[in-house]
Amino acid sequence: MNKENAMKMVKGCVFFLFLLNMVGCAYYQATYDISLSAVERPTDAKDRYGEQQIVSFDDQGLTKYRFEDEMVEIVWSPMATEIGFEL
Repeated sequence: MNKENAMKMVKGCVFFLFLLNMVGCAYYQATYDISLSAVERPTDAKDRYGEQQIVSFDDQGLTKYRFEDEMVEIVWSPMATEIGFEL
């Protein structure tokens, strides 16, 4: 193997290691804006459970959402890695 071929091989290996490093360090992080806008209920739910109410509120810097009618009250809070529910 002559010196010129050896240099090409070394450059090729360095380039390959550079690409491998870049692919290995690449990642993607997404941010979503989640909110509660509607709750599907049966057509006769208003007669059985009363009016529904959906509100958003701030609790210690965290936006939470509340759904309630005469049967149930649910508070849920979307977080970075999970969604919390309180019944």
